[in-house]
Amino acid sequence: MTLPADLLADPVGILVALVTGADPGLGEDAVRQVAERAAGGRAKSRRLAAALASDPSVLTTGRSPAPRAVGDLLLALRAAGAGGISPPRCAGCGREVTSMQRRGNHWYCSPCFDCPQICASCGNQRQVASRDRRGQPRCCQCPDHDSVWHVLRRLRHRLRGTHATHGQAAVARRNIQAAVAFLDWLAARDLILASCTQASLGEWMAAANLSQRGPTGNFVRWARNQRLTTVDFPATRWGGPARVIDTEARWQQARWLLHDDSVRPEDRAAGLLVLLYAQQPAAISRLTLDHVQASGDQVRLMLGREPVMLPEPLASLILHLAATRRGHAVIGDQGSSAWLLPGGRPGQPISPCRLAERLHQIGIHPGPARSTALFQLATEPPAAILARLLGIHIKVAVAWQHASAGDWMAYAADVSHRLEN
Repeated sequence: MTLPADLLADPVGILVALVTGADPGLGEDAVRQVAERAAGGRAKSRRLAAALASDPSVLTTGRSPAPRAVGDLLLALRAAGAGGISPPRCAGCGREVTSMQRRGNHWYCSPCFDCPQICASCGNQRQVASRDRRGQPRCCQCPDHDSVWHVLRRLRHRLRGTHATHGQAAVARRNIQAAVAFLDWLAARDLILASCTQASLGEWMAAANLSQRGPTGNFVRWARNQRLTTVDFPATRWGGPARVIDTEARWQQARWLLHDDSVRPEDRAAGLLVLLYAQQPAAISRLTLDHVQASGDQVRLMLGREPVMLPEPLASLILHLAATRRGHAVIGDQGSSAWLLPGGRPGQPISPCRLAERLHQIGIHPGPARSTALFQLATEPPAAILARLLGIHIKVAVAWQHASAGDWMAYAADVSHRLEN
C-alpha cells in the first residue's frame, strides 16, 4: 500500500490492517471501534497510523519509544480482548504497565519513573525534580539556569531586599512551570531548544492552555537572548484594560462600604482600599499597625513610599480596625498581633486568597475593581507620585496613565492654581 495516500484517505483503515495483522483473533469491526475511540480526530489518527506503520513491532512487544497515543491504543485493545496485542511495557524494567508515566517518548512503571537518578548538575543520586533544556535530570537543589539566573534574578531585583507578595511568587512559579512544560513537550518530540523551529513553537502555542502561553514567551525570549534557540516570540505591549471601566459602580460600592455598619470592619476596610486606592489583596494582607500613622485628627496609611492621608469616615474605620482587630489566632492574645488583618495561624496575616474570597462574598471583585480605581487615579497625578503613594512600579503607573490619557501637566497647573488661591 502507498502509505502517504492511505494516511490521508483512511488512517483508521491502516490501524485496523496493522492490528488484525498482529492479532487476527479480534474482528475488524471491533478493532475499528477501538481505533476510532483511541485515535479521536483525523489529525491524531494520522499521527497514530504513521507511528504504528513505521514500527509495527510495538503491537507485539509493547516497548517504547512511541507516542502516548500508541500506548493508549494498546491498553484499549487489551481491554477489548486482543490477547495477541502486548500491553505497554516499562522502558526500564520491562514489566507491564496499566497507567503510563512518560519521560520523553518512553513510558515507565511507577517504581522506575520515581527512582532516584544522577543529577546532571551536582552528580548526586536523588529524586528528579525537573529536567534541563537537554532533558537531563535535575534534583530539587539544582534548578536549571533559567529559573536561577532569569526568573529569580529579576524577582530579587524588583524586591530589593523586601518580601515577595503572593502575586509575585505566583507569577514566578507560573513562569518556571510554563518553561518546564514547554521543555517537556519538546523532549516528547525528540526536540531541544536548538532544534526547535518556529512551526514547533506555533504547534505548542496551539496545544498549550491559556495560562502557559504568555509565560512561555518570557522563557523563549530569554533563550533567544542566550543564543539557545533561533525561534522568536515577540512581546505584546499592554494596550489598556480589557474589561469595561464602570466608574459609577465603583463609587456606589465605596459609598455603601463607607456607611454600612452591618458589614464586618475588616471587609469594609479591605474593600475600600481596593476601590479607592487600587490595592491588591496581597498588599492589603501585609499591612501592619506600623503602616497606620495617627497624629491629632489626621490618619495616614503607608501604602507605598509616601503616606496617604485618609479621609473620613475611612480614617475612623482604619483606627477602629487597628484597635479591635480579631483573627482566629489572636483571640485572647491581648492584641499583641502586629498585623492589621490577622489570619487563622498564630503570628500570620490573613492569606491573600482568603481575603479575596471574603471580598467576593460581599460583591467586591478585586481585579476589575482595582483596574477601575487605577484608571481613574491615573488621570490626575503624575506617574511618579502615583507610584510612590500606591506602592506600584513606576512602569505600571506610566502604563495606566497612558491608558487613561492622564495629563500630568494639567495636574501640575491645577495644583499651582490652588496654591495661588
